Amino acid sequence: MKQSITLGILSLVLLSSCHTLKVSDFPQGTAIASPLPALEPIFDYHSFQTAYPDYYESNSGSAIRITDDFSIFNGVTRGRSTSNETKAYDAVHLFEKEVRDNISQSTGKIYGSAVCKVGFGNSSGSWINAAVSTASLGIANLFGYPFNILTDELEVILEIRDAENFIIGRYSAIGEGKAKITLYKFDGAARLAHARAFVNAMEQIKDKLSIDQAELSALLRGTGPVDFENVYE
Repeated sequence: MKQSITLGILSLVLLSSCHTLKVSDFPQGTAIASPLPALEPIFDYHSFQTAYPDYYESNSGSAIRITDDFSIFNGVTRGRSTSNETKAYDAVHLFEKEVRDNISQSTGKIYGSAVCKVGFGNSSGSWINAAVSTASLGIANLFGYPFNILTDELEVILEIRDAENFIIGRYSAIGEGKAKITLYKFDGAARLAHARAFVNAMEQIKDKLSIDQAELSALLRGTGPVDFENVYE
C-alpha cells in the first residue's frame, strides 16, 4: 500500500513537470556564407504527401507558393487531424525560413525560385523501448526512461530555378531526426523528429550549394529579376 502511494505521488510530481513542445525546441539552420539573390520559396506539397500520407493529406495543387498569410492551405486541412496538420505547417515554415534567412537574400527583387521536394520518407519507433517499458510496468518511465524513440528519415531535394523557371541547380540529401517520448515530455515528439530530419537534410544541401554559389548567382542575375505579371507560365 505504501509503495503504491509513493509511486502515485512520484507520478503526480513528474506529471506536474510535463511541458509541451516550444518554438525553441525546433532546430535552427545555419546560413551560407554568401547568400544567393532573393528567391521565392515554393513547396512541392505533392511529393511530401506521397512520402508521408499521414502528415500531408490531399492538396488541390502539386506545388504551393508560400504567402505571409498561409492562404496556401485553403482547402487543404479538411479531414486532417490537428497534430498531422501541424507537422505540415512545420515543414513549410522551416523551408521558408531556410530560403529567406539562410540561402538567399531576404530583401530586394526576386531572381528565381527555390523548390523543395522530398524523394522518400520513413518513420519508425524503437521496439526495445516499448518492450522495456512494458516489462517494467512503466516504473522505468517514472525515472525518465523513454516510452519510445521516434526516428524520421527523408530525402530532401532542392531545385534552384531562374527567372524563366529553368533548373540551374539541383541538390539532394538524406536527413535523419530523432525525438524521445517520455513521461515528462511526451507532446510533439513526432513533430520534432520530422523537423530535425528536414533541417538535417537542408544543412547537407547548403554545404553542396555553397560550392556553386558564385555560378548560381551569376545565372540568376543573368535572367532575372522575375516578371511576376507572367510568372512561370
